[in-house]
Amino acid sequence: MTRHAAPKESRRGPVAAGAAALVVLALASIVLYLGNRGPGVTESELVARGGEVTQTPETTAASPTSSQAPPTTTTTTTTAAPSRAPASTRPAVAPRAAPAADRTQAAVARGWGAPVLGDEFDGTAVSRDRWALYDGAGHNGLGVRSPGQASVANGVLRLTGDDQGTTAGMSFWPGQQYGRWEVRMRVPYGHPDYHPVLALWPISNDWPGDGEVDFAEMAAGDAGAQFNYLAGASNTWTKGYTPVDITQWHNYAVEWTPQGMRGFIDGREVFVDDDVSHLPPGPMYQTIQLDWIPAASDRPTETVMDVDWVRIYAL
Repeated sequence: MTRHAAPKESRRGPVAAGAAALVVLALASIVLYLGNRGPGVTESELVARGGEVTQTPETTAASPTSSQAPPTTTTTTTTAAPSRAPASTRPAVAPRAAPAADRTQAAVARGWGAPVLGDEFDGTAVSRDRWALYDGAGHNGLGVRSPGQASVANGVLRLTGDDQGTTAGMSFWPGQQYGRWEVRMRVPYGHPDYHPVLALWPISNDWPGDGEVDFAEMAAGDAGAQFNYLAGASNTWTKGYTPVDITQWHNYAVEWTPQGMRGFIDGREVFVDDDVSHLPPGPMYQTIQLDWIPAASDRPTETVMDVDWVRIYAL
């Protein structure tokens, strides 16, 4: 072992010399320690940690290799609301589309794949390239269907019926024979003489001969939704009813195959008709209608029907 001689001025006797030696050794250790602690530690860190210093070299960490597993990290991600419009312009209940992996969509729950047609209503007006807006007499010649009663804002289509029976309807082109249709809709408020309808209507416009498929129909304020299926050849109806809060967003869907007709609400099958003699004989197109059918009153109150998106899938 190498001994270090004490400085000359420190030789004041055995006790003093020993104490001085200890002081010198301590100072030397500190100097060595400070000289080797690395650029990542500051003097303030030394004080803050009470002398327990962790060296942090300023190097860039390499990507983990196959033999070096990355550290486990828990990350909380907050999904922002769609940037369709400033929050101040949104309605009281902000429209929100179902997440892409949400199994309350029949398309997700049943593996329909990607839509081949549809509308997310991300613009500022109804697309005339996709939709034909009704302009004329209302249902059974009652009231008026006016293009001005259909609007798009905040990523949502809104059909509005007023207190005079003036309302809206529209159809999606082109049509097709067989396929799957799914629509996200709510009816937040309204009068029972207004009937929101999501339907497939024959391109031939031959009714009742070529059938009708109302895969969601209700009166505003109803406690559920109907599936109304008209077999045109026999002019007979097959119907189903499902309790649901129509004021909230729900996903309504229909699957039309050569084997039959099926209906879904929020991914759950609610209607089946496998009688192939009931099938429509030709192509049909999607319609969205807010029909005025006066029964309770000649003067309805304002009624709205909101649609978040329409998606059409091939078989």
